[in-house]
Amino acid sequence: MRMTAGSQAVRENGSGERALWSWSGWLLIAASSVLVMYVQRSSPRIDRFDLHIYYNAIRSRSMYDYRVGGRGYGWVYPPFTALVIWPFTWLQFRTTEIFWTAISVAAAVWTLRLALRQTMLAVRFHWFIPVGISGLLWTSPIQSTLKLGQINLWIAALVVTDFLAAAEGRRHAGYLIGIAAALKFTPAIVLLALVDRRFLGVWKRAAAAFGACVALGFAVLPHDSWRYWTKDLYGLGRTDHPTSSVNNSLGRIAALLKPPTGLGHIAIVVASLVLVIVAWRRAATAMQRNNPLAALVIASVCGYAISPVTWSHHLLLLVVAPVVVVGTARNPVRVLGGLGLLIAMIEFENVGQIHGYVNVRAVLIPIVVCCMPIDSRSTRDGTSERHEQAAVL
Repeated sequence: MRMTAGSQAVRENGSGERALWSWSGWLLIAASSVLVMYVQRSSPRIDRFDLHIYYNAIRSRSMYDYRVGGRGYGWVYPPFTALVIWPFTWLQFRTTEIFWTAISVAAAVWTLRLALRQTMLAVRFHWFIPVGISGLLWTSPIQSTLKLGQINLWIAALVVTDFLAAAEGRRHAGYLIGIAAALKFTPAIVLLALVDRRFLGVWKRAAAAFGACVALGFAVLPHDSWRYWTKDLYGLGRTDHPTSSVNNSLGRIAALLKPPTGLGHIAIVVASLVLVIVAWRRAATAMQRNNPLAALVIASVCGYAISPVTWSHHLLLLVVAPVVVVGTARNPVRVLGGLGLLIAMIEFENVGQIHGYVNVRAVLIPIVVCCMPIDSRSTRDGTSERHEQAAVL
């Protein structure tokens, strides 16, 4: 069929508009990133507390004995993580802080770009990705991660990159998830969404990468490695108590309900097991519907719920959950639900520490696992909205 002059003009205008948004979108992301860097550098309330711990613990004689502050916070990661961070300790702390923050912001942009490309809104609105990235950079989990100088954004970038590669069937997928788990054990929860024979190779590569990283830790830091994997890994007191007022996991819900001590522990264990089963089933449904982002969010958020202690800077994959909830933005109930979830992650003062927000997030997290809508996505360029009106079985 011959293309008419009018249809050709429309097509050219559409291509031109997308090209314009490509340039302006990157400028918008760059401007937002620079502004985030400026705020992080100039605010007197930002002290990079965790980065100070990383820096000083690794430079100390025994990193697992290093303590700072009245509450005794110290190094809580595997020795392999120390090997990764070690080159940053060669620099003056102020220089390390600049490089660390810049890399973390870049990791946040990369992670959000990969995630938002999977969403319905990105298909419907070509301007959504740059606007979404620029806005989500200001959510509490990302801001508190940058404020503390945490390593979580680096780990999130590894996990999201590898998980989406696994969903696409790429042969190398699995190694980065294994490395992420070696850096901080909890990211391994995303493998819950890959319990299928199709992903057996992903599990093998993740296990191989994890084992290689642990072995490297034993080779370079044998004493610290033995101490961590046989003792320190199992000590809850090294972080905080599950009933802490800034804990976002099921432990916080138990603290709010105030059941008898023994009953509360049993209830948390039972609720955690139920939530893992629900997350596994719903993540499998998401993968069947070609919606790996929904599967990744469900598995990750399940990890936040069942972890003994989940601080606000751990909730990085929860940041994209509102976009998954909104879908194509044609269902007003889902739009309101997504906005409500987003509002729960926006704090302008004392980021990540406001008890009311923490309590709301602690309740919303298991709800996201159990009730977040799972849309079907087409295997080709378009999208399918057959399941948009229902929140999934």
